Amino acid sequence: MRDLCTGQPPKLRKRVLKHPFCLTIHWTNRKNPKKHEGDFRGTLRAAFGVFLLANACYYAFDYALYNYFNPLMNQLQAEAAIEMYRASTPIDEMDKLADNIRKSNIHNVKSLLVQFGKGAIGGFGFVGYFNIFCTKK
Repeated sequence: MRDLCTGQPPKLRKRVLKHPFCLTIHWTNRKNPKKHEGDFRGTLRAAFGVFLLANACYYAFDYALYNYFNPLMNQLQAEAAIEMYRASTPIDEMDKLADNIRKSNIHNVKSLLVQFGKGAIGGFGFVGYFNIFCTKK
């Protein structure tokens, strides 16, 4: 017997439903079954909204962490990156690379918004993939 939500055996369904996106899609289908029965767009919209909200919270925390709570983390991250590149970068280029790494701040608003946008594009596909398997057929 196959589950209508996932198309998988019932044991696997419990594991799949632990994932927040699939849980949101499942919850949307069950909240108002007549409205969302087989509604790919409705469940996709709900799950993608949860994805965007979770990512917005993550990037807000990331910005606050690196810029307000512990600004020294930028320096620690830069030094770790320099050590990582030291083994694979020629000596004559290493000084220039180290200076560029120390000057860069990837935890500013512009950089985080670009990362958020890239993540939203990938997340849309990711949520769509879960939606295919969790939408009631």
